[in-house]
Amino acid sequence: MLTLCTLFLVLATATLAQEKLPYWQDVQTVGVNKEYPRSAFMTYPNREKALTMRYENSPYYRLLNGTWKFYFVDSYKDLPANITDTATSTAGWHDIQVPGNWEVQGFGSTEIPISLSE
Repeated sequence: MLTLCTLFLVLATATLAQEKLPYWQDVQTVGVNKEYPRSAFMTYPNREKALTMRYENSPYYRLLNGTWKFYFVDSYKDLPANITDTATSTAGWHDIQVPGNWEVQGFGSTEIPISLSE
């Protein structure tokens, strides 16, 4: 009888151990719906520039850091009808620094606290 109870406990424990937990309860889960890692690459006009492995040596590379013109409204309904027209004047627009955060640069909601600790 003792052997039968022991066998039952071993089988029950093994069955419970094989049940898969939902991912939000499984501590072994490290990522859900995330993209696989990939390498970065750049196109170069010739072999010599490619061998330098410096993006800056490619004519197809453009660094977007710097000062950008910025037009902020609280709602898309407040946007001018011609906002995407290349002839639209940006003279009245503000300047922001990119990369940057427009809330920290004085735009957007002041009701949402922004952490400035670095």
